[in-house]
Amino acid sequence: MEELRQKVIPIVIRRTLPNGDYQNIPIDQFQ
Repeated sequence: MEELRQKVIPIVIRRTLPNGDYQNIPIDQFQ
């Protein structure tokens, strides 16, 4: 998808932590 390549759409991974909280990690941290 062209929007992904241009980083127009922010994609965030929501990771659930063991204590029930969650952490949002932007996908651009993985590159």
